[in-house]
Amino acid sequence: MQEEPLREEAIDAILTRYGYNHPDFYERIVRIEGALFAHKQEEQSAKREAEKKTQTQQRQAKQARRSMTPSPRPPRRR
Repeated sequence: MQEEPLREEAIDAILTRYGYNHPDFYERIVRIEGALFAHKQEEQSAKREAEKKTQTQQRQAKQARRSMTPSPRPPRRR
């Protein structure tokens, strides 16, 4: 699920509801929301990179196990 920052209309409605619909409050909330959204995106990116790294390591380990397993040899001809 992709998270998105708060819409301007939602911020405006919340500030109006509580009587704080002033430009300085609005700007603070927009800055905080922007910082939180950027942080969440960085976390998701780091998580995806960690998952890719884990998958790569698992593939390499599987290939290493395959290469260590002796293949059956054909019978010797006399």
